[in-house]
Amino acid sequence: MAPDTREQELRDFLGKFRFSEDQVNELVEPMSGGEKARLALALIAWEKPNLLVLDEPTNHLDMEIREALTIALSTFGGSVLIVSHDRHLLRAATETLWLVRGGHVSAYDGDLDDYAELVLSDRRDRAAAQKEENRSAAAPVVTQKEARREAAKERARIASLRKPVQKKIDAAEKRMAEIDARAAELDAQIADPAFYSGEKSQVEETLKERSALTEEKETLEAEWLELSEELESIA
Repeated sequence: MAPDTREQELRDFLGKFRFSEDQVNELVEPMSGGEKARLALALIAWEKPNLLVLDEPTNHLDMEIREALTIALSTFGGSVLIVSHDRHLLRAATETLWLVRGGHVSAYDGDLDDYAELVLSDRRDRAAAQKEENRSAAAPVVTQKEARREAAKERARIASLRKPVQKKIDAAEKRMAEIDARAAELDAQIADPAFYSGEKSQVEETLKERSALTEEKETLEAEWLELSEELESIA
């Protein structure tokens, strides 16, 4: 593939994709799925393309390969245009976000958490507009005493509906904080150049745990967004 390239240069290049010195002479067939994914991207990167365009690249990939792809993309020297719902991939492998909204595309100054809040805010605005429209409908005439009694009943009804939803939100936020703490520990291990020189089984176990945390966090984030919307709609 590169007969005129010095072996050390090839080893250095493969090292950027987390292939240790012992791995560079291994056969491809027995490699894990994640290693094959990193190798495939390394082969693409060796051709020195200026731009990679990826549309939902982690769809249908298992956790190990998703994590390997994320690591490989984060080390790619060219430009990468990614369209994806994979928040972990976007956080790890992108520097600029673009917002497609209302038929327009523009650079987005915020991060993914800001975008989640933007989506939630839009939904709140629509719910508030609908609520105001409903309130504008003619209401029956009641006495002041009846109005106070009905208002108290309504507050109690709303509180009873909001309480279990808020409990789920609190639990999701607590678990996400735990995931972030553990993920930070694993990221520190993975970032260590000596990490991939360790026991292969331990490396794979750590990558699998990191990928599992990513998947769980994405699920919790989606649940949190839905629960927050549900909480806002209870009124």
